[in-house]
Amino acid sequence: MRRAPPRTAAASHPPWRAWAGGFRGVLALFGMTAPPRLGVATMIAAVVCSQAVLSLLLARFSLFDLPAQHLSARRTLAATTL
Repeated sequence: MRRAPPRTAAASHPPWRAWAGGFRGVLALFGMTAPPRLGVATMIAAVVCSQAVLSLLLARFSLFDLPAQHLSARRTLAATTL
């Protein structure tokens, strides 16, 4: 069975997931090349801090069916003290 070739109009407007995948690829390349320059402790701290910020954003905007939570001063302060 032969498939029809993809249309070029669809390729000019990729979904947001395609952009997110490209951004994650750049971050993966950065993660492979940065530890020798920055140091392992700095990279581990960057990963932990980025996870804290991402969890605040996921909870704030109710992504992945999480219950929405407002950003309080206490939660923001806790994330920034990392």
